[in-house]
Amino acid sequence: MLNMIEMHYINNEDYVYLKTTEDYTTSDVDTFLKQAVEYAKKHNTNRILLDHRGCNFFAEILEIHQITKFLEKYGIGIEFRASVVYDRDVEKYKFADTVAQNWSMGVMKFFDDFKTAKDWLLRS
Repeated sequence: MLNMIEMHYINNEDYVYLKTTEDYTTSDVDTFLKQAVEYAKKHNTNRILLDHRGCNFFAEILEIHQITKFLEKYGIGIEFRASVVYDRDVEKYKFADTVAQNWSMGVMKFFDDFKTAKDWLLRS
């Protein structure tokens, strides 16, 4: 597991919680999405909450579009539902939300509030 993430299965609510603990790039996204999906499969859940609060996302706007390749590769939007919570780099995450909404048909969303992100995820 990457040192830059902590991951837990939240049994009573049936989802994987992934917390980034330091700044990250688009190549890191590939690695931690893979790990989150493997962990979700291990726990027989299709819900993943990615918590990036307190971390910077070092990516150019055009690089963010590449994340759809990772989503497709790991089944996010097909087999898995994911929510992302952030508190920095607002423009990047708003763009990522637009890209994810267009690509995933609404099964991946980005939020600036943890409770809203979790509530949306658990509605599935």
